[in-house]
Amino acid sequence: ADVVKVEPPDGDPYRADPGFQALNRNKRSVVAPDGSGLRERLLGHADAVVVPDAAAAHAARSKAPDAVVVSFPVWGTGSPAAAGPSSPGAVAAATGIGWNQLSYGEGPVHVVLPLAGYGAGMLGALAVAAGLYARQTTGRAPTYEVSDVAGAGAMQIGDVAAPDLDAARDAARDGSSPLGSAGRAPAYRLFEAADRRWLFVACGTTAFYESMLAAVGRRDLLDDPRLPSPPWGLLDAEPLAFITPVLEAAFAGRTRAEWLDVLAEHDVPCQPVQTRAEFTASSTAAANGLDVYVEHRELGTVAVPPQPLRLSECPAVEPTAAPLLGEHTDEVLAEAERLGPGPSRSGAPARPAAAERARP
Repeated sequence: ADVVKVEPPDGDPYRADPGFQALNRNKRSVVAPDGSGLRERLLGHADAVVVPDAAAAHAARSKAPDAVVVSFPVWGTGSPAAAGPSSPGAVAAATGIGWNQLSYGEGPVHVVLPLAGYGAGMLGALAVAAGLYARQTTGRAPTYEVSDVAGAGAMQIGDVAAPDLDAARDAARDGSSPLGSAGRAPAYRLFEAADRRWLFVACGTTAFYESMLAAVGRRDLLDDPRLPSPPWGLLDAEPLAFITPVLEAAFAGRTRAEWLDVLAEHDVPCQPVQTRAEFTASSTAAANGLDVYVEHRELGTVAVPPQPLRLSECPAVEPTAAPLLGEHTDEVLAEAERLGPGPSRSGAPARPAAAERARP
């Protein structure tokens, strides 16, 4: 798609964040001051229009009758919080993300990742695709709303509301982590090796648990009555207190590289804990085409995400750097002049796509 990012004269506030370069690669930037009429002219030729709220969606619909319009009000239209301030942390707190996140104790967690926004973004992409299909099959272009509240629900879809289970779950604080930052389950957790580097061991089945005991030289624990129903039966206080120091001492006896080799030989699921830089330099990242760099006119060489999907009938385009503020205003304006004052289609658009949004 040809995505046109319509910005005010002072630009998208998100430009101050390094993430702007990743999320806006392959887009074009147009500065459209209020009253200039440029925004309206672009909307008239858009396939899809992305806006921040219902009011903007209504305005866009009046200018773009044939476009799929998707709005992203954080709290949802009609919510008591709709007119108030918002932030990823506030949404996570209100929607249960902070409470359900694995915790060191009985309290909630400040979740750093904006999970609700990620969920809304994925739902929004589906909405655009569904809207274009609906327009093709019915001749009408729909309007969709995707809130961060809806995104939070999508990211927590595994939590099923069941009244007979909720009370017990809340009382037990299922997400508490007696092992602190290492995790909650003694065989499904982080371990520190002898070289003070970390690895994650993921023994979620009895077979993997038995293989791990063999790898660490503790087959004698396989039938120990103090360790019932492993691995998940070990969450209870007494077996947890018994097995935790045993495994921690074992993993502290070799370097991480040695453990990765030993565990692989025993078919035990494990991975090294890496920094983002270590991962992007890894063979796994290279095999998935994640080591992508572009040249930015002001910033130099910038790492950007590649096309996340591999589509056999729609090869990925070459990545380009995020645009400078208003970099394509004259170019897009000239295109709009050639296209005329409004939609030139009965079915297909004159412009592939346009995006307008007040927040990233």
